[in-house]
Amino acid sequence: MADYVQMRRDWEALGRRMEGHERHLQTRKVIIKSFILGIAPPSPSEVAGPMLELQNMDDFEHAD
Repeated sequence: MADYVQMRRDWEALGRRMEGHERHLQTRKVIIKSFILGIAPPSPSEVAGPMLELQNMDDFEHAD
């Protein structure tokens, strides 16, 4: 019987954790939806490729 009592406690704890995760996901969903609805994405011509913005660094580790 003690095993069943422990199993019931574990099951209830799992339910509480799942409820917390669901609330967290709902919050994230609301944030993402409001972000998408409030801000228009930039046009592809406005987005610079990340590799074009990088500058070469001097290689001081392999210098002889």
